[in-house]
Amino acid sequence: MVARGGIKMNHGLDNVAGDKDMKTFIEEIRLPDEKKILDYLEEVLSVSTINDLLFFHANQKKDRSLSKKMQFNLPLSPQVGGNLYALTQEILHLLNYTDRPVAFYISNDSGLNASSFFNSNDDEPHYIVFNSGLLEKYSEAEMRFIIGHELGHLIYKHSIFNYVVDYIYPSGLPNFIKSIYQLWSNLSEMSADRIGSLAVDDSDMAMSAMFKMCSGLGMECLQVNSKHFMALNDKLVADMITSRQNYLTETHPANPLRIKALDVFYHSRLRKTFLKSRKLVRDNKLCRQTDELIALLSEKTEDDMDQAALDFLAAAGYYLINSDGDVAAEEYDMLMNMLFDFHSWPPDYVRQLLKKKKIMNIINKSASVIVEKCPQYVNSLFRTLVPLVTTKKRIKNDEIEALLTIAGKLKLSKPDAIEIILEKIKGKCQTAG
Repeated sequence: MVARGGIKMNHGLDNVAGDKDMKTFIEEIRLPDEKKILDYLEEVLSVSTINDLLFFHANQKKDRSLSKKMQFNLPLSPQVGGNLYALTQEILHLLNYTDRPVAFYISNDSGLNASSFFNSNDDEPHYIVFNSGLLEKYSEAEMRFIIGHELGHLIYKHSIFNYVVDYIYPSGLPNFIKSIYQLWSNLSEMSADRIGSLAVDDSDMAMSAMFKMCSGLGMECLQVNSKHFMALNDKLVADMITSRQNYLTETHPANPLRIKALDVFYHSRLRKTFLKSRKLVRDNKLCRQTDELIALLSEKTEDDMDQAALDFLAAAGYYLINSDGDVAAEEYDMLMNMLFDFHSWPPDYVRQLLKKKKIMNIINKSASVIVEKCPQYVNSLFRTLVPLVTTKKRIKNDEIEALLTIAGKLKLSKPDAIEIILEKIKGKCQTAG
């Protein structure tokens, strides 16, 4: 039970609590890919503008739906859950979180979980809710990590994005952003884990919290210590690396990846140097280790044919939208949306692909594989690419010539290619009409 014992101050970090560099450090340790993907999604979905409107609307209407939801939970206070409440206030101070008051609640839920809620009403606090099942099994030392993790979501404003997405797509995400949203959601948990690690006295407590998350049991129940647990976890990660599977899940990272990512950050030069001397350093080893783990969350092609199709669509698509010397934003977005069916984060994939080889070499090689192994896919791949040049009001001769060049690489005859192009143009005009 969390309520037993007194509050143990985390002296290793307490000196940092009021430091003006703390917020800089917190932003520095955020996973770059998580922030990059969030920026992309926010731009595509106009999140900032929509959130401003929702924020204004909520404050004008005095929407109290979130605070009413909290009425079914038990609020923490010095009188109710005194030690746990004191711990929450200590970690708020530790992380120098002063953006808005945070109210902490306990829900009657047996699941090992906690949640953070960003409040759009500027006269109300944000909320963090701990399930009763979590408090029954987690020690005070382990709860430090949980509290820090949930505050991490508020610090990085993850809840704002989720709030807007839930408003725009109440029935579920459309396919074109589902995989990239899932990737961001997984990475956002890893970013929040890094904040959680700042609140614990040693890595054993973070690993103990993770062990209970995996098994619902304490390490003592299975006669295991942190060293044995990490050895097992490292073996699981090694097995994942050698396979060709995709380990992206709906909201949270696969446990072995999440645990390993937390472990490498906790023992990183970046973390240790800042806590010791308040200096920010470039930690290439941490970046490399983290990138290797994130790669396991990326969409993977199942075989050589799928890889050829991905490379062909990426290279040929980029060739087409550049064919008239004017890449429109809607053309680029359409290409990325097309590639989301094959890869979790196409912008990086396209950039890396084109950095390694010349674009026409990629087209030639991938088209050769497609024609040789799966010629039945030629028509559908060409049909997929044609809309890239029909998004603008005027279709230029350069774009048609580029399409016919692509058709030639696929061994598609000029009459058949032109018939497909005309069919797509006609369909677009009819839709517009």
